[in-house]
Amino acid sequence: VDNLFSQETLSQLLQHVYTSSQYYYDDSEDGGETDNVQWISGYRTVEFVKSNLWTLIAATLNHVTGHNGWYPYDISCNLNRAWDHTRIHKDCYGKEEFTFLIFLTPDYQPDHLGGTIFYQHEDLSEIVTLVQNRYGRVALFHCQIKHAARPPHASLTLARYHC
Repeated sequence: VDNLFSQETLSQLLQHVYTSSQYYYDDSEDGGETDNVQWISGYRTVEFVKSNLWTLIAATLNHVTGHNGWYPYDISCNLNRAWDHTRIHKDCYGKEEFTFLIFLTPDYQPDHLGGTIFYQHEDLSEIVTLVQNRYGRVALFHCQIKHAARPPHASLTLARYHC
């Protein structure tokens, strides 16, 4: 989905990531199936659910799924760089949850590569689709779908942010 958020909302979110976040790497809860990326924690859930951003995300989830009452269990971002080695993974196991991914790298071009690849559930040799990076683009998917973030092109020094 493109153009869900205003440029002002995206700029505020990116500024918050730049100035108020803590960077860390932790794959201890992934049961051996880590995404192998650096995490950025910038929001406390109790504060996030009061934001206009959450209001729009919740309305989108309600519309797409037909269910109300969504509540975020985790609000975080990933940082991918050209030298990162990301892995195919699921975001949850055995749960009725969705991942709401916002691509948050301004001025990203298609030739910078990156994007998020989605795989056939059992056959990881079959790519179902690729969602290319575009500032503000949203990918909404069930958390049990296997996927992987692709790092930017090796010649780039910029980072790829997605929340």
